[in-house]
Amino acid sequence: MNDIIRIRTYHFRASNIKVIEDYDADLPSTFGDPNQLRQVLLNIVTNSKQTIRKGHSHGTIWITTSELVKDNDPYIHVAIQDSGSGIASSHISKIFDPFYTTKKAGEGTGLGLSISYGIIQEHDGRLWVESSLNQGAIFRIEIPVQTEEVMSESNAHGESAHPEISPKKILVVDDEQEIGAYLRLQPWFVLVTMWIPRWMGRRPGIQFVRNSMI
Repeated sequence: MNDIIRIRTYHFRASNIKVIEDYDADLPSTFGDPNQLRQVLLNIVTNSKQTIRKGHSHGTIWITTSELVKDNDPYIHVAIQDSGSGIASSHISKIFDPFYTTKKAGEGTGLGLSISYGIIQEHDGRLWVESSLNQGAIFRIEIPVQTEEVMSESNAHGESAHPEISPKKILVVDDEQEIGAYLRLQPWFVLVTMWIPRWMGRRPGIQFVRNSMI
């Protein structure tokens, strides 16, 4: 979470957005994909910032973490709350659908929250939102605490907790600067640009292209 806030500091200040953090110092460790989970947090925080900017000259984002127990099983709980314009009840059930967005053309593809929802499901967790129009929104994440014993049992059945990933070269075409800032923190060779380079068809070695400029 600290990485996400750090790369967004300038954008928060420029938008007159205050971030209040309240992290549980005794939060248990768990197994998961840190890059995917950072992507979830980045998507939600970016969405909160855009919602605040939609109709306010300033605002606040509250981020809290805590441990909770359900049916004797421990979970990590993350809440990201904003003072933005909120979400109409008619949109709540659709907000995690792929390509669903209430933003204007060019402001988003409607994939960020859908991707985040899928990532949390892959971690056997839950992602949901609580909101009313003009009352802000709270995105909540629950992820079960995976102990070494649980992961060892999964590995015994042939499930790898840390699959080996070969290095990749990725070209990202995106006009959102925070996406590029985040990707440059990752252990890949990432080239971020706002347009598809003319040399694209002549340079070998690019294994993946992400283009949001449609």
